[in-house]
Amino acid sequence: MSQPDELWRKLTAAARQAPAPVDETAPYGFAARVAARGMSGRRTSGSLVEQFALRALGFAGLAAALALVTHFSVPASAQSDEASLFSLEDPAAIVLGVNADE
Repeated sequence: MSQPDELWRKLTAAARQAPAPVDETAPYGFAARVAARGMSGRRTSGSLVEQFALRALGFAGLAAALALVTHFSVPASAQSDEASLFSLEDPAAIVLGVNADE
């Protein structure tokens, strides 16, 4: 026999031994079950990333609230001297050499 005939015979023999294709369709009612589970109000615990993100959001909210409380809480001794609270120098006036009081 020639070389191509021998190769063809080996290939066809291997193709005959291949397993039959498996039916990969979803079972009956699968789409309805998925839709029902998605529309139900019940939640699972969620992924690890989601849990971490929610905890980080809570921590950021607490940090922001703490920053606001500390920023707006003025000691009683500083309330009498309001001019010292807002005695910021104008950087543009410093650079240009202009007196801001004029």
